[in-house]
Amino acid sequence: MVVKLAPSRNRSPGVRDSRRRPRSRTLSELPGRYPAAILGGVKRALLSAIRGMLRPFGWGVAPAPVLDQELNNTAVMRGVARALADRVRAEFVRHGFAADDAWFDRLEGEIRFWFGYFATGGIEYGGRERIEAISRPYAFQFEPLYSGLSDGVRISALDVGAGPLSQVGTLSGRLNVFLRAVDPLAPAYDAILDLFGVGRPVVTEFGVAEHLVGQFTEGSIDLVHARNSLDHALDPLTCIEQMASLVRPSGWIVLDHADREGDQQGFQGLHRWNLFVSDGQYRIEDASGRERAFDHQAHGFTARFESYVGGGKPWTRAFFQRRGAT
Repeated sequence: MVVKLAPSRNRSPGVRDSRRRPRSRTLSELPGRYPAAILGGVKRALLSAIRGMLRPFGWGVAPAPVLDQELNNTAVMRGVARALADRVRAEFVRHGFAADDAWFDRLEGEIRFWFGYFATGGIEYGGRERIEAISRPYAFQFEPLYSGLSDGVRISALDVGAGPLSQVGTLSGRLNVFLRAVDPLAPAYDAILDLFGVGRPVVTEFGVAEHLVGQFTEGSIDLVHARNSLDHALDPLTCIEQMASLVRPSGWIVLDHADREGDQQGFQGLHRWNLFVSDGQYRIEDASGRERAFDHQAHGFTARFESYVGGGKPWTRAFFQRRGAT
C-alpha cells in the first residue's frame, strides 16, 4: 500500500514544507518535540489509508488480522514506530538506565500495536466507548481495600507499567485518591495520544519498574499496582521488590496478569516472562524454564490470590499487604 504525504495547510511561518526535506533524512532525525513526520499531512494521509482499509468491511468491523497486516506493513507506521522507539531509548540513556538490545529491538512492535489501537478506535478491545471511558476520570478500582478507613482519607497510588491510559481510576465518594502512573514507553504514548487527540486524566510519566526507588520515596505509597505489564519487564522480580520498598505499612501491592503469558504469546515481542502462582508463591519463569519467586513473607507481606477468566484465558490477581499499622 502506498501512502502519499500531503502538505500541511496550516504551516507556521518559517516552517518548511515536509516535501522539501531531503529524502535521505530519517524520521528520528527530524526536529521538534515529536517526529515531524507524524504531524500535519502524514496524519491526514495515514487516517485516510485506515479509512480505506475499513471501508470494505464497514467502519469499525474490520477483522483484526487485516488491520494488523496493513498497519504494520505501512512504511509510515514502521518509520513512526522506529522514531518513537529511539525516543524511549534516548530517555533510558538520559536517566542512566540500562536495557539489553533485544528488549529495545522489540519496542517497535508494541508501539505499532498502540498506534493501530488508537488509529482504529480500539476495534478489538471495546471500541471507542472503551477509549472514551478510560480517557476521562473514572471510579477508583480498589476502594474495597479501604472500606475501614474514614471518609476523606488521602490514598496515594502508583500504577506501574500503566500504558498510555491508567485503569486504576481516581474518583471516589469517600477517599481522596492521588494517582501517578509510570511506564518506560511514556515518550511514545505521549506522541500517539497527542496525534489522535485522546485525553488522559492521569498523564503517564517516564519510569522504569526496575528503578522505582529513587523516583519515589520508600515507604510512602498506599497502593502500587501493575496490570498486564510485568511480563514485558527486564526483570519482573526486581520490579516487584522495588514496589515492595515503596509501600507503607498496611499498604498494598496488586499484580494483575494473565497466567503464563510468555507461553501464550510464544515469548514474542515484549512477552519475555511467565507469571503464575504455585505453592502459595508468585513465580516468574523465563523462556528457558528457570523459575524464581517473590518471597512475600521475607519482605513483610501477607498474600492472597484471585483467579478469573478474561479474554478467554486465565488470569491471577495477587494482593500483597504489608504488615504493620499505618
